[in-house]
Amino acid sequence: MLQTRRRAGPRHRPGSLGREPKADDTFAARARGLAADLRELEIDEIRAFDAAVAAQRERADTAALSDAAFAPGGGCGDDGFTDFRSWLISMGREAFERALRDPDSLGSVAFGPGLEEDCFFEEYAYVATRVYEEKTGQRGGIADGP
Repeated sequence: MLQTRRRAGPRHRPGSLGREPKADDTFAARARGLAADLRELEIDEIRAFDAAVAAQRERADTAALSDAAFAPGGGCGDDGFTDFRSWLISMGREAFERALRDPDSLGSVAFGPGLEEDCFFEEYAYVATRVYEEKTGQRGGIADGP
């Protein structure tokens, strides 16, 4: 049975792991930073983080944010919108919550040099699963139980 350490604070929430993103960060650097933080967590904390990311992605599934994702990507299908919401979550709690309240606030977010790629961060959705698989040796995603 896996033992769990109690940690001070909500470390497993999206936006509380990894360093604050900078405009010139690459997605690879952001994913490596998040993976390093997740490797320090217990298995149940990784599960909780993954569930929190999914819940935040669901919160951001709004028509207004879909419209906001359409312009920088020159169009945005379902997969693109999922990747956009992953990017938005990766930008941290403040940017995420501001965008939920006011999607036009994304106009002030620094996307980086490759606008089309820099607001669609597919990899973010898979970091927790990859770390989970590394730590457990199990393949096929994050399991619900121990």
